[in-house]
Amino acid sequence: MKWLHNRLTIFGLLLVIIAAGCSLVPGGSGYSTPEQSEIQGGLIFNQSVGPDSEILFTAGDFSMSIPRGAVEKNFLLQVRKTPINFASLGLEENYVQISPLYSFLTPEHAKLLKMPASITIGVDSILAASHLLVAERLNDKWRFLPFSIANSQVSIDFAEFSEFVVLKRKSLEPGTESAFPELKITPEEVVVTGEVFASDSVRIEILCRDDGLSNSSPEDLQLEFLAPSAFELSFIADDGQISTQKSSPAPHRLQIDLQNRKLVKEIAGSFSRTYLVSLSLKNQDRNKFPEFMQITAMIKNKNGSVFADKATIRKKYRQETGTATSTGTSTSTGTSTSTGTSTSTGTSTSTGTSTSTGTSTSTGTSTSTGTSTSTGTSTSTGTSTSTGTSTSTGTSTSTGTSTSTGTSTSTGTSTSTGTSTSTGTSTSTGTATEIFTRITDLSPADGSSIKVNNTWSIKFDLVMDRAKTEAATTLQPPHAPGMIFQWSDGDRTMTVTPSGELAFATTYQLKVASSAESTAGNRLQNDFFSSFTTATQTVLSSKNPTDQENNVATDTAIEMIFSRNILSGSETGKVNVSSGSVNISGSLAVNENRIVFTPDNALAWGSQISVSLAAGIKDSEGFAIELPRTFTFRTAVPVFSATSAQPADGSTGLPVTQSTEITFSSPVNTDSLAYSYLPLPSGGVSATWSNGNRTLSLAPVNRLAHSQFYQITINTGTRDVYGSNLQSVYSTGFTTRPAVNPVV
Repeated sequence: MKWLHNRLTIFGLLLVIIAAGCSLVPGGSGYSTPEQSEIQGGLIFNQSVGPDSEILFTAGDFSMSIPRGAVEKNFLLQVRKTPINFASLGLEENYVQISPLYSFLTPEHAKLLKMPASITIGVDSILAASHLLVAERLNDKWRFLPFSIANSQVSIDFAEFSEFVVLKRKSLEPGTESAFPELKITPEEVVVTGEVFASDSVRIEILCRDDGLSNSSPEDLQLEFLAPSAFELSFIADDGQISTQKSSPAPHRLQIDLQNRKLVKEIAGSFSRTYLVSLSLKNQDRNKFPEFMQITAMIKNKNGSVFADKATIRKKYRQETGTATSTGTSTSTGTSTSTGTSTSTGTSTSTGTSTSTGTSTSTGTSTSTGTSTSTGTSTSTGTSTSTGTSTSTGTSTSTGTSTSTGTSTSTGTSTSTGTSTSTGTSTSTGTATEIFTRITDLSPADGSSIKVNNTWSIKFDLVMDRAKTEAATTLQPPHAPGMIFQWSDGDRTMTVTPSGELAFATTYQLKVASSAESTAGNRLQNDFFSSFTTATQTVLSSKNPTDQENNVATDTAIEMIFSRNILSGSETGKVNVSSGSVNISGSLAVNENRIVFTPDNALAWGSQISVSLAAGIKDSEGFAIELPRTFTFRTAVPVFSATSAQPADGSTGLPVTQSTEITFSSPVNTDSLAYSYLPLPSGGVSATWSNGNRTLSLAPVNRLAHSQFYQITINTGTRDVYGSNLQSVYSTGFTTRPAVNPVV
């Protein structure tokens, strides 16, 4: 019994070990309850951060990078790591969790970042080859974010502290990558100089691929704005008016439906759709535009999954502080330090160490011997000589003769106009100052409704390089015939004319890329976009008689009515009226938006009339009408009846060889003749037709009986050639004469 007890004990321990192991398998269906020590130990990051903090942190498979300036205020940031399957995510029906859940714990006011941060989550190398998704939980709602993966490391950019986890779909669903929208904001940094914005507008583009949209409903396309404080945004509506929208109470959000045609323009591409939203900065209250704002584009598919892309826009101020001005001769021997704006007009000499922080301007002769350091903007006009070590950090501009002997270092933007001589080591790190060309006027204005033969006039502030500017100008959707360019105003104004007519009722986007340059090499700072929609085409809106109409009077004039007035003369030879293979002659007249055809003669009874309008008829503005078009109608038929009989009804004393003729109002379908002849003569009756099948002749084959009344009846089953039945039964009768006895 003891050996049995030992074996049962070992078997029980094995079951416990197996059960525990199963609960820790990634993607397992069971949940284990962590110990309290495990929950407390789940904080892998716990420290205060602020605007000057730059965080580079790694713990196991998790890395975090937060750039300096990303957070607005000081606060305690905590990151909690919840192991796989320790808590239900609410996604287990369709997805398998393959990474821990990483939760950023922050005060509510600190959730938004002023610029993107990033995290990296390591996953198993085998799973890294699978179909993965990154999910973000925010306010208890999940949405999927775009990510990159390299060497089993999943990288995610984010601009809002929330919760992140890596998942694997249980059943592969093709086309997941194309479900993500692509969000682009121009510019991403809104500059305020003094009391005004430096740019006129902010352009927001959301690219959605058609195969991603096919699994979504129109109302599930959203654009969300989120800021740490209440805000108002000025949207440019489709009619060019400004529509001001306010954020909700905290959390301060504003959502725009991408199907809102008043605020959103939609451009259809070959395999995608682009949604455009424009914010006006001309009409924007500067104090109500947030210091920074997260913008999220979201697509929710029919399964309830939300795919998103995010971007952050920031407000930046430019200002000057401090002023130091010297007019005449300024000499400093030893250490000279200026913080703010330093201006010297005349001769300025510094021997020893000279330091200027901010804006330093010298006009005339400026000589520095020894170490000279300038941080910020330094401008020298005239002769500037530096002997020894000269260091400039920021923007340094010299106009005239600039001589440096020894080591000269410039970090940032350095511009020299005139003669610049450097003897020794000269190092410049940064970007040369660039003066951009600008588009100052566009006609017609952005968002206008245009004609299909529209011409654009684009004005620049500088003389432009024709070849580079024309190569940078495109139209979407592409216009097959191409475009013709003309220049005026000393090559400052470019006129763009499509080689042929544009498509009707189509939204076009005119783009001038930043590669457009002036003759001096000044390029556009950003790509320039403007959208336009062409007018609808003139169409045949109604007809009289209408298509397929029956019982039309034979003296009817035919009217064709269009949505716009017609160019008189363009209808000549383009309208044909026929019955079968026979053309019908008549006259054409144009009366504003109507073309009227009047037949020379009455139309035939019961005939099928066909009216054809050929391409080439134009509206009053000279644009082609949407043609060809054909419509038909059928003329009326007369009432079908028997009109007369010979001999007349009731005649007497007629010969026994008497035949009867009955005349009808219209030609008879002879196969439909239904009649009776009573009493039926011996040998029957012979029926023949004449007068275009309008007259029926009934003759007895043999002689009739004497003194006999005969009645002939035509029944209503008899039809004319137009398909009409005899209106009513028709009867006629006569009596033959008596027999003559021979004289004895």
